[in-house]
Amino acid sequence: HQPGIYKSAKVISRILQDLLAAYELEIDSLLKPLLSRTLIEFILLQYDQYVAVYRDFMDGRLNSNDSEIFKRLLAPSYGRSVKFLCERITRLENLDAGSCSQHSFDNNAEGLFACATAVVEISMSCDSSFYIVPQASQLEVFPATDERIYNLSVTDTAMLSCLTKFGDRWRWEVNNGKQLVQGYADSGSALLREFYPDEHAKFLDNPFNQELGFSYQDALSILGGVFETYLLPAGAMPIWYIDKNSVLNNYSGLSPAGVNNIFEAFTVSANNIVAEGRSFSNPKFQHRLFRRGILQLKQNGQDYFCWGKSLYQEALMALVKGFTHQYIPVEWKRTAITDSSVKLSNDLGKSFEELAKSEFKRIGIPEKKKKKSVG
Repeated sequence: HQPGIYKSAKVISRILQDLLAAYELEIDSLLKPLLSRTLIEFILLQYDQYVAVYRDFMDGRLNSNDSEIFKRLLAPSYGRSVKFLCERITRLENLDAGSCSQHSFDNNAEGLFACATAVVEISMSCDSSFYIVPQASQLEVFPATDERIYNLSVTDTAMLSCLTKFGDRWRWEVNNGKQLVQGYADSGSALLREFYPDEHAKFLDNPFNQELGFSYQDALSILGGVFETYLLPAGAMPIWYIDKNSVLNNYSGLSPAGVNNIFEAFTVSANNIVAEGRSFSNPKFQHRLFRRGILQLKQNGQDYFCWGKSLYQEALMALVKGFTHQYIPVEWKRTAITDSSVKLSNDLGKSFEELAKSEFKRIGIPEKKKKKSVG
């Protein structure tokens, strides 16, 4: 695309999609000579290390200089970059191809993370501006001699002010969310019930049994127990790489079809990514490392399950929380289960309303009933 300023929403969208596609092609080109168990374990380990630094940041254990570096360079995009690379590796699937020197591995890995970060930053930039106000956005494409490639901005000053305030508020909630939730932890745990599987099971066990042949608690017991079921040697990396069939044949209490369904609902595979038409620019797809924490990969013609500790735990928590908002894996989506998920959500909503009423009363704000609809 020629250097210049573009204001047409359709043209901006096309340029950004072309840019994303170019980065994805470059990523696949860098990946192919590296595809190996070593590569996926290396990338998953980066996520564990990122989470460790994030926790230090949230708990105030980083010095001021390291905190600024984390907020500026890592916090916005690094975790999503790792997930994106894992999904691209899973899409390519076959880990037999990789054979290169350590020097080439280091150079290509650096390029991989640079391209993945660029993809994530384009997506985040669109999410925070262009997708919200496409008609009030403009894209400047810089000449090849400039170190910058593009600049996406909002031209409407009032809208820009609004988006900036929203972004500042979102960042404040991210940085202070732990303290905010902890402050209500002793208030009947209404804000935390969405993370409690035992609460969910009261609504979901029966429809799961009727529709799928196993209970909600059965599924979470299996998925939540993998770290005890598959112990790693002392000092090993917190990365699991296990023959798929050995996993599926390891549970005698449920039918083979039930065990397979449980793991399918929590697994990202090449077939499902391709069938769904997974696109990073569309976050609404099912088969991504968000509520699914296992990668299905192939080596020497054999299927393997692979997962990292931090990413797996995060995905399992998102899966549990998702049921309170009717985010149900397609493998488990049945009318009875969806209806029970709605009842669960309504029950949690009532608990939150009671908590809000008590807090308003505590600080002296009179209670007022409002209609469900806005306006």
